[in-house]
Amino acid sequence: MTKTSLPAVRKLHFCFRNPKAFRFTVTPAIYDVPATCFDQIPAPDLRAWAVLISAHTRHGLLMESITLYTSLRARKIAPDSLLLLSVAKACAVLGDVRNARELHNEAIRFGFQFDIALGNAMVDMFGKCKYVDGAQTGF
Repeated sequence: MTKTSLPAVRKLHFCFRNPKAFRFTVTPAIYDVPATCFDQIPAPDLRAWAVLISAHTRHGLLMESITLYTSLRARKIAPDSLLLLSVAKACAVLGDVRNARELHNEAIRFGFQFDIALGNAMVDMFGKCKYVDGAQTGF
């Protein structure tokens, strides 16, 4: 990271620590800072991925969240239930049935079928995607 990007990182940190300020102080260019920091991690672990994906979801960059999750899976990194919650929210808001079904299958494949919070999120996700069969099935 260069000295010129340090003020941007400080601004980003302030915004994440003060969510109300985030809506008024962040320009689109500031989203490049976390991605740049993330790209500099030699082998990002699950926590790094989870932070990046949940931040994208929380701030409305929903397609980017799903794309990042796809990148995580391409690297053969197994998700945890918290990460799946963030991606489920992105799928729900977008109404993306295809990715919602894939996410549901992965949750089962990784053994999260007994996670109550994730099960509720899956039912909510399928409901918002207007996929009644999936919402009824749940886990």
